[in-house]
Amino acid sequence: MRVFPQDVFAPFIYRRRLIFIQAGTVDSTQTPLPPDTGMDAAASEACLRAFLRESPSIAWIKDEGGHYLFASRIFEQYFSIAEYHWLGRRDQDLGIDRKFADACASADQLVLDTNKPLALSGPMRSNEGMERHWSLLRFPFRAEDGRRYLGAIATDVTEQHRLEQALARIAQDHGCRFEILD
Repeated sequence: MRVFPQDVFAPFIYRRRLIFIQAGTVDSTQTPLPPDTGMDAAASEACLRAFLRESPSIAWIKDEGGHYLFASRIFEQYFSIAEYHWLGRRDQDLGIDRKFADACASADQLVLDTNKPLALSGPMRSNEGMERHWSLLRFPFRAEDGRRYLGAIATDVTEQHRLEQALARIAQDHGCRFEILD
């Protein structure tokens, strides 16, 4: 059985709005794949891997030592890092800004130490200097063999951030109060 804490929220953009879906309990022993899918375990894994790899979100999986085991194509594009360069390496080994790499490693370690997800939101600069705003969820998980891993999914919320800034400026210009509710 895979159990996800009730306080885990996954960010998604739907119709240009950021929404959060609350995780619940998933009992994989009670909800097997329907027999008519025609997918065995290998095909199912390949499908999931392709889904994550081609997702418009930045996604990655690391082992407990911080070594990358998986990254989405958007991760590679945004950071200009090819698979042969990131696979098996840590953030500090990738040639990215040292302060940023250390902050990533610290956040990863916090998630592993507390065994709780960590949601962050803010700007992230690409290797080419392009800055976008991301909503990032880091989370620990265990494989069926019991090994722990760290997963992360980041959704680009730059457009939402720009709209919030514009609304705040309009509210300020008209003497109104503008508040973003979490």
